[in-house]
Amino acid sequence: MPLADLLQQLDPRPDIRGRQVERICKWYLQSAPEYRSKFRRVWLWSEWPGAWAPDAGIDLVAEQHDGGLWAIQAKAYDSNYAIKKADVDSFLAESSRTGFTYRLLIATTDRRSPQRQEPRSQPRLVSALWARPTHQQPGGAPGYGVATGWLRKRSLTDLQ
Repeated sequence: MPLADLLQQLDPRPDIRGRQVERICKWYLQSAPEYRSKFRRVWLWSEWPGAWAPDAGIDLVAEQHDGGLWAIQAKAYDSNYAIKKADVDSFLAESSRTGFTYRLLIATTDRRSPQRQEPRSQPRLVSALWARPTHQQPGGAPGYGVATGWLRKRSLTDLQ
């Protein structure tokens, strides 16, 4: 099933839809060759043994083979929504704790609010954006895919 079709079948209620997208992200990170070879294990936040609160703004945690930990946030937004700093503030605060070596934002939009000066004290940010139209399928339907690098040169803290 194409990703676009799967996303259209998710629950319309934001909280349930968000949890569904988190599970899709976990599956993807465990299955896609570019991530499967990178990670030893991927947990939902509620499954991770190091979780310090029921909901700390981090949705998933992935452990690299060398022990490095990735804090991951999954955002299920309309493709026309522009992500703002306020949308990721709790993720930024919680993922800045000692122990995380990377941050990953997976979102269903590639839009973001205007940028500001980048702080240098944040851990490196790796990014991937899902479910944005990347091509047209036969018949004119939008095709969806994983697009990486949207935030590679900017930090999530640049969002306003």
